[in-house]
Amino acid sequence: MTRKTIEITTKKRAESALIDSLFKPINGHTLVKSKWCAGKYANSGKGREIEVTEDVQAVWGERRSDRDGAYYTLYCYHATNKDGY
Repeated sequence: MTRKTIEITTKKRAESALIDSLFKPINGHTLVKSKWCAGKYANSGKGREIEVTEDVQAVWGERRSDRDGAYYTLYCYHATNKDGY
């Protein structure tokens, strides 16, 4: 699978990509939300460039907290594959 480089963005910009996919499907599909990775980060990473697979359209950080304190976790919107995942 080919890869590309994208910048970690805000949740608002990522959601605009989701809305765009409703009117202009990507590879014939709308986008779905999933966790980008299971890591816990001190900041959102906004502006950092990362390498992703070609089906990923947006990556952003969401603030969460647990008994150890606050952290950010990365989520993405990606086009579904032929199996719907």
